[in-house]
Amino acid sequence: MQGLTLVVLAVVAVVVVLPSASSQKISYSCGTKAIRYTVACGWLWQSRCAKYRSTTRVCYKMRAVNGGWSSYGSWSAYGTCTRTCGGGTKLRFRTRTCTNPSPAYGGAICTGSGRASQSIWCNTQRCPVNGGWSSYGSWSAYGTCIRTCGVGYKSRFRTRTCTNPSPAYGGAICTGSGRVSQSIWCNTQRCPVNGGWSSYGSWSAYGTCTRICGVGTKSRFRTRTCTNPSPAYGGAICTGSGRASQSIWCNTQRCPVNGGWSSYGSWSAYGTCTRTCGGGTMSRFRAHARATSPSPAYGGAMCFGSGRATQSTSCNTQSCAGNFS
Repeated sequence: MQGLTLVVLAVVAVVVVLPSASSQKISYSCGTKAIRYTVACGWLWQSRCAKYRSTTRVCYKMRAVNGGWSSYGSWSAYGTCTRTCGGGTKLRFRTRTCTNPSPAYGGAICTGSGRASQSIWCNTQRCPVNGGWSSYGSWSAYGTCIRTCGVGYKSRFRTRTCTNPSPAYGGAICTGSGRVSQSIWCNTQRCPVNGGWSSYGSWSAYGTCTRICGVGTKSRFRTRTCTNPSPAYGGAICTGSGRASQSIWCNTQRCPVNGGWSSYGSWSAYGTCTRTCGGGTMSRFRAHARATSPSPAYGGAMCFGSGRATQSTSCNTQSCAGNFS
């Protein structure tokens, strides 16, 4: 087939990597291609006619490179412990990369992990145990009423303990109170109200002097009442007096002293009989020494009456025979 002209026409759109001298390149079938050629045809083979034939297209590509791990780097510092107490762990890490070699041309990536870890125990001390309240116990009996009257209250109690659990290893004690109370009213009757004195009122005028002379007294008064408060509900009445007095001297001039007779003195001897016979009388006397019991003074009256007393008796009672005297 001399004189054939071949024309290559691309029928499949593919990227062709031209082969090179590199040993990493490999060939592969990447479709077909048509080759055009001409042949003599027509009258007496005077013309040229186009003919086509198909052939396999050969392409080239780079050989796939699978990734490989690099060496591990240095260890990191240990991280934070997973627990603050009671035994935790802390980790450190080191890494490697998929660069020895890096995957290329569709090669596989590295399998496994690019990070290695190492753990150690930490914070192995016991954890603090915070205290917890137990259940409440039974109620106590009610106590004494805080008041004997006028509405008081009395209380009962029940307790709980900080033992569920008990605080340990520096744990917090229970918050709140371990004792709860319950109160009821008692002694609701009214309280006795003891009477109280009011303030004193105004002073009265002074009264009459107790004496008209010789120093007496005269008094004035003021009063108060048991109304601050008034006794009620069996309360005590006020003690003491509701009346206060105030006294002053009066009529201080000396009193007149009326004279008084002293005692009588002794009797005198009887005097001469009034008759010698036929019945006469004879008398004797006694007298006050003077008016000195007391003596009149300060305008007092003199003694009344006589200062002399007489006593008479019969005498010479015999008959007068022949005697007419």
